[in-house]
Amino acid sequence: SRVMPDEGSSHVSEGTRVVYDSNPPTSGDHWPTPLRDGVYDTEKPDEGAVHGLEHGRIWITYKPDIGEEAVNALLEAMKGQFGVIISPRAANDTDIALAAWMRLDTFDLPEDGILDTKRILDFTMRYRNKGPEYVPQMVGKTYE
Repeated sequence: SRVMPDEGSSHVSEGTRVVYDSNPPTSGDHWPTPLRDGVYDTEKPDEGAVHGLEHGRIWITYKPDIGEEAVNALLEAMKGQFGVIISPRAANDTDIALAAWMRLDTFDLPEDGILDTKRILDFTMRYRNKGPEYVPQMVGKTYE
C-alpha cells in the first residue's frame, strides 16, 4: 500500500462536490455525515465515504464490471469484518481499490480472475481504526 498525502479533513455542506488528488480519495474535505458501514450494490458519494475513512473505516471499492464471481469472493472474504464499507465505483483506475485514511492499495484482477483476498484482509487488519478520529460504533447514513 502507499502512503497518500494529507488533503485535509474539513466539512463541506452535503451535496458539495469535492475534487480529490487520489483515486479513490483517502482524505480531504467531506460531508458532515459519514457513509454508514456496510455492503452496497450501488455507487456511494466519495464525500460521504471519506468521512468514514476519517473515523477509521476501510473503504473497498471495485469496478462494477469485475464479474459476479470476484464480487462474491470479496463479500465472502469480508464476512464478519467490522468497520468496512464495500461499494462499486466506476471511477476507479483499477479493478479493486482499498482505501483507509491516507493509505491506498489498488490492483487489477489477475488473468485467472481469482481475487487476492489475503491482500484485502491484510490491508483491513493493518489500517482499520487508524483514522484521525476513533469512532468505533456505526454511525452515518446510507445515502440512498
